[in-house]
Amino acid sequence: MSVIKLFTIVDKISEKAGNIFGAQTIAEAERQFFDALKFASDGSLWKTHPQDFSLIYLGDFDDATFSIANNQNTAIVTGK
Repeated sequence: MSVIKLFTIVDKISEKAGNIFGAQTIAEAERQFFDALKFASDGSLWKTHPQDFSLIYLGDFDDATFSIANNQNTAIVTGK
C-alpha cells in the first residue's frame, strides 16, 4: 500500500483551481510549485503575478482501497 498526497494550485483572482497532481510529501509538492513559478514563461500569469497562486493540499489517495482519505483543503504556501 502507498499513499499519495493530492494537491492543486489555486488562482485567488480568477477563483479557479488547476489540475490535481500527486506527490509523496508536502515538501516535494512545494518544490514543484516553486519551480513552476520560477521557470514560467515570460508574460505568463505565473511569472507576472506569482502572489496570486497558492498550493493547496487536498488529501491522500490510498492505492490499496482506491479511495481519497484525510480530506484537508489546506493552503500550504503562496507564490512570492
